[in-house]
Amino acid sequence: MAEINERGAKVQRFFVGGDRYHFDFEVCTAATGWAQYDTEQDASYFGVWVHRGRREIVTFCEGDLTRVICPTQAVFEAELAAMAEYYGPPPPAWIVLGDNTRTDVYDESARFGREIPEVPDAAR
Repeated sequence: MAEINERGAKVQRFFVGGDRYHFDFEVCTAATGWAQYDTEQDASYFGVWVHRGRREIVTFCEGDLTRVICPTQAVFEAELAAMAEYYGPPPPAWIVLGDNTRTDVYDESARFGREIPEVPDAAR
């Protein structure tokens, strides 16, 4: 059963079981236009993917699958803004440690308009 959320997107919910890697490697692949939406919660039981061209968002959490379909670009951008507020800034794709330094490296394709956080000098 589909519902319409407060931003005007159609939301479908399913239980599929398994783990997120089925989506990483078979369903929501880069080759088919999907990009991972990186969050601090990413794990074998959790992941989020975005398809810009189809204006769709898929979230997998402990076997539950949520598919959000945005009818317009404005609704899609509102969904991304709500996600940015909920999940916060993207985590670094890599952290490079050197001689008393730290460099956070981010994946530009996974930002989805989110600001990259500043690392305080004390943490470097």
